[in-house]
Amino acid sequence: MRGNVGAILQLVFFVLYGLGGAVALGFAIAFMPGENYENLVGVSALGVFTFLLFAGVIPSSEFQIQPEKFAALPVSANDIRTGLAVATFAQVRSALAVLCSVITIVAGSYALFEGGDGLWIPVWVIGSLLASVTAILGAEAVAQASNLAKNRKSKERMGLVTSLVIFSAWMAFSVVTNGQVSPDTLSRITRVSLYTPFGAIAGVGPALAGGNVFGALCALLIGGGTLYGLWWLWGRSFVKALSEPTASDVDDSPTRTSDSVLLRGQRPTVAAALRSRIWRYARRDSRMTQTLVAMPIMAVGFLAVGAVMENSPLPYFGAMLLAMAGGNLLMNALGLDGPSNWVNMVCGVNPKVLLKQYGIAYASLALPLLVPYEIVMFFILRDHAFYPYAAVAIPAIAISNLGIAFMLCVFNPFPTAKPGTPAMKDRSQQSGNAFITVFVALGGGAIPLVPGLVLSYWFFVPGMVLAYVLSIVTLVVCYSVATSRLEQRWPDIFAKVQNYV
Repeated sequence: MRGNVGAILQLVFFVLYGLGGAVALGFAIAFMPGENYENLVGVSALGVFTFLLFAGVIPSSEFQIQPEKFAALPVSANDIRTGLAVATFAQVRSALAVLCSVITIVAGSYALFEGGDGLWIPVWVIGSLLASVTAILGAEAVAQASNLAKNRKSKERMGLVTSLVIFSAWMAFSVVTNGQVSPDTLSRITRVSLYTPFGAIAGVGPALAGGNVFGALCALLIGGGTLYGLWWLWGRSFVKALSEPTASDVDDSPTRTSDSVLLRGQRPTVAAALRSRIWRYARRDSRMTQTLVAMPIMAVGFLAVGAVMENSPLPYFGAMLLAMAGGNLLMNALGLDGPSNWVNMVCGVNPKVLLKQYGIAYASLALPLLVPYEIVMFFILRDHAFYPYAAVAIPAIAISNLGIAFMLCVFNPFPTAKPGTPAMKDRSQQSGNAFITVFVALGGGAIPLVPGLVLSYWFFVPGMVLAYVLSIVTLVVCYSVATSRLEQRWPDIFAKVQNYV
């Protein structure tokens, strides 16, 4: 943790948003009108759901202990499960979850006392604490579930499905929290949350206070079953990790003649081999596949939200995601290569050829989707005042972003997780260099185009022409500087990325 800027900023983010949200929701339920305790269940379910959501998007930067590392030692799954449980609950995010539960407990207890149902406060306290355990244990159980995969392909599919589920949940969460759901629908969601794994265990007390004995019994069974199931899943993953530590990393699929690196139609040249390797591994390497699949789905999700939410900027943000997708992969292309950089170095691959083909390959994976997206976006949007500026400027930003990506690729490389690592266990994005790359990826390609974009406000055509000229200049200059850097410092760059994290 010490000196790890990315990890520290993540913890600050969790603390500020977690405590702020807990306090705000605490005031809401403490002073809610009447004796309707459904809101207590809804707030608790929201807390568990949010914790799992953020745990999926931002893996823990503190927990570095993996059960498969103990495979060579004379220990059993039960021997290490207790120690790993202690390590899990000792994390800052786990302590934050418990602290948020305490805030919710105080607010909910006040509401129950004021409503004349103080008898059920102890049940509410125990249920809320168990809800925090459900959130913490659930995040770790899902993260370790990849150990149950039979082979590498199964592991990669599991990681991809998990990423898509997390994104779908995030989109639903955004729609609800942005007030796009009617009060009646929100009330129904709150009532249903009593019978979900998110709100069941904490909802026993409020259900009893509201006279819903049947609901309380159902919630107790669902909540208890959820805790037991997560504990079993977590323990089962330890057993598999200790007995077969490399099973999920093995590709046991039969070899085919079409599995050669060089794709059909490509000439037998170094450039074609470099492009073919990127294109072929785009569907094999989960680190790339998750990004390439998630980006279009996220963009479509933003379009859907834009169709529901009037005057929402999310469709434009989706276009930016597609524009930057290819460049964002290129930003750490040498880090994704990892140890295989050595092959390119000793075989005498020309750095200019390497970077050029990487740029072509990564850009071709994502940018072709941009034009169809902008066409669909035209029919989705209700207000087209800003559309001409975005439709013309975003492709220019994509070109500029490729130039920025070339620079980051050689000036700011960082080691990545090994291929097949699930998103919830991938901690490679938590180094200082990774944080810089993520920050630039948010829109760094637009910065060189600012003069043209500003001019287009008054003179549209000259401004956009200037923006495209600046984007091409940015691409050419950055590519030249990057190739020169790689020619001179390739061994130094390899030393930074030669080991997986």
